[in-house]
Amino acid sequence: LLLPFQKDCIFNALRFLDGKKYDLYAAVVLDDHVHAIINPIDTLSKITHSIKSFTANEMNKALNKKGKFWQDESMDKAIRNEREFIEKINYIVNNPIKTHLTQEYTDYKWLYVKDWLNNNK
Repeated sequence: LLLPFQKDCIFNALRFLDGKKYDLYAAVVLDDHVHAIINPIDTLSKITHSIKSFTANEMNKALNKKGKFWQDESMDKAIRNEREFIEKINYIVNNPIKTHLTQEYTDYKWLYVKDWLNNNK
């Protein structure tokens, strides 16, 4: 399970690349996985590599470890319309509540929704 400093690292990396490699609409870092809604500027493989490579190096350095941090797989899905977009935003916002990490989505530090939650970079 991810420690708070690891969640910070991942969350900050996702926010840092917003506007550089993608437009970030929503993201949540949970105990063992991440969800993000993006509009890619770069290729998904380059985006995934940037996030995983940077965060793995930072976390391995902090823990004085070497080797693999992330699993190889990633799952991506195209959002085809506004209804799906809203459905996925709601899923991301409610995920920390559903997984018992918080009682209120506004209290969850590692949740971002553009123009709504945690918008200060």
